[in-house]
Amino acid sequence: MTFDFTGFGESEGAPRDLESARRKVEDLDNAVAFAHGHPAVDGGRVGSVAICASAGYMAMASLGATQLGSLVMVAPWLHDARLVEQLYGGQKAVRERIEKSLAARADFARSGEVRYVKAASNTDESAAMYAPGDAFAYYLDSKRGAVPQWSNRFAVMAWKEWLELDAVAIAPQVTVPVRIITSEGSATPDGAKRFEAGLRGKHDSVWVEGTQFHF
Repeated sequence: MTFDFTGFGESEGAPRDLESARRKVEDLDNAVAFAHGHPAVDGGRVGSVAICASAGYMAMASLGATQLGSLVMVAPWLHDARLVEQLYGGQKAVRERIEKSLAARADFARSGEVRYVKAASNTDESAAMYAPGDAFAYYLDSKRGAVPQWSNRFAVMAWKEWLELDAVAIAPQVTVPVRIITSEGSATPDGAKRFEAGLRGKHDSVWVEGTQFHF
């Protein structure tokens, strides 16, 4: 079963294109419950496969999803404060994004208008994911990620929740069996290693060749 998160794609909900861990975890909880209770599904064998940032969200959802039997993370994006500073240009740059997030949130509360930047770009430095060249070619290629249904925008007010998310820290609380499939060339290999080191339940990892977008 696949679905569009609230506020994305064909799903309803506003604000649109808001990268909210809280909202996405709620969606995942509902998806697990739906699958568990569906007459075509063996409710005792509901598992999840989460790719990139969804891995952290699914790990969070697993903490309360007693109906979930397993979690597979593929090229998981798992960050904490240390990795956030490395990935987003240091403390000053992170603080600036959080300040922009708070201002955008205040604008939304006052006017109902959502401030957006591009989600991915190789020319616009204000984009949520920016790098010159072809680092984000996957998102910009119409034959791959740049499908017509994708708006390529990021709600600025989401920065605070995203940057302050610590998916690595919850690993000791995850009790479902976990398999991690990733590579040294993925986006956050250190986050995957430290998450795995924190797991106390049944788990293993498979390390192969490739970059984030090969997965």
